[in-house]
Amino acid sequence: MSTTTNSVTTDARISATRTPLATIKQQVKVEWVEIAPAMATALLDANSHNRRLREAVADGYARDMTADRWDVNGETIKICADGRLIDGQHRLEAIEITGIAAVCLLVTGLPIEAQKTTDIGARRSYADTLRWEDVKNGDAVSAIVRRITLWNAGYRAKNGRYKPTEPEMSATFAAVPGIIEAADFGVTHATGAGIPPAQLGFAYWLLARIDAAPANWFMQRIADGAGLQLGHPALVFRDRLRREREALRGRGSLSADLILALLIKAWNCYRAGDTITKLQLPTGGLTAETFPIPK
Repeated sequence: MSTTTNSVTTDARISATRTPLATIKQQVKVEWVEIAPAMATALLDANSHNRRLREAVADGYARDMTADRWDVNGETIKICADGRLIDGQHRLEAIEITGIAAVCLLVTGLPIEAQKTTDIGARRSYADTLRWEDVKNGDAVSAIVRRITLWNAGYRAKNGRYKPTEPEMSATFAAVPGIIEAADFGVTHATGAGIPPAQLGFAYWLLARIDAAPANWFMQRIADGAGLQLGHPALVFRDRLRREREALRGRGSLSADLILALLIKAWNCYRAGDTITKLQLPTGGLTAETFPIPK
C-alpha cells in the first residue's frame, strides 16, 4: 500500500514540473542562424542560470575559430521559453572574443526544465576519436598528442589556462611525425622504465626529434638499465626515480613534470658525455622559465 502511494505521489510531483509535450512541440523552433558578435553578446546577457564559464574552454574555441578549424557539427545553442540561455555560452563567448560570426543551430522555446538534462552525458574524448579511426594505442597517442601540442605552444610545465582543443590536437597529429612510434615505445617499455606509457612515449618523441639513433639507445637504457656503468646519466636517472617512488610509499604517483625534467637533465648530460653522481632540479621548483630543454 505504502509503495503504491509513494509511487503515485512521485509521479504527480514529476509531471507537475514538466511542460506538456504538446506545448513543447508548439513553442520550440529550430533554425540555422549565423550568430554575429553582437547577437552573441545579447544572448550572453540572458545567461543568468548557467554553470560557471570556463575561460579555458572559451579560449580554445576562440583559437579554433581564428585558425578556421571550427566545424559545424549540429550542436545547438539552446534558449528557453522565457529567453534565458541554457546551453552554448562557451561558443558564444568565443564568437564575442574573436569577433568572428559562426553558423549555429539555434533552438528556442525550450522549457526551463530542459537545462537539468543538458550536458550530463559522458563527454567524448580525443582518445575516443582515435579509437574510431582504428589508431593503435589510442589512449597513449591521445595523451602524447596533447603534450606535444602544449610543448609546441611553449608550455613546458603547468599549462595554466591553455587546454588544447580536439581540432588543435587533430592538427598536431596530422602534422607531426613520429607520434605512433613514440606511443608504441611507451606502451612496450613502460613497465621496465617504471613510467606511464604516454609520459615515456612523449619523452621518446621529444628526444628522437633531436637525434633519433642516440635517443633510441638512451631511451632503451632508461627502460632496461642494461650495461650501464656507475655514473651513467641513464643509471642515475633510474636510481633517482626509484628513490622518489620509495619516498611516496604508495601515497600517489610521481609528477609527470618531475619525471620529464629529470629525464631531460639526464639526456643533456649523456649528450655532453658527462659522468654524474646526481640529478638536481632548479631551486624553487619547475616553471616555464626553469624547465630544462633537451639539447
